[in-house]
Amino acid sequence: MFMLLCNHVVNSLLPLDSLIIGSRNLERGNKVKLKLEKYTNRPDMIQIQELEMNSFQSVKSFANRANTQLKRLDIALLAAGLWNREFA
Repeated sequence: MFMLLCNHVVNSLLPLDSLIIGSRNLERGNKVKLKLEKYTNRPDMIQIQELEMNSFQSVKSFANRANTQLKRLDIALLAAGLWNREFA
């Protein structure tokens, strides 16, 4: 399901110069990156950066990298995963 969503997003945004994917697990993020690069045939377009949405410090670090490393930011798609919790 996640790859279908990624494929749709990448196809919709192919004119982009770059796509940054925030991932709490860099190993899994890089696996997704390799699949998307193979699918789009654009190996230099995608970056994986560490981002743990449950950690305010991680979110601040991600935002700081964006502010210091990017010339501009056109779109931010912040789609945190689901976390199933039991409530008493």
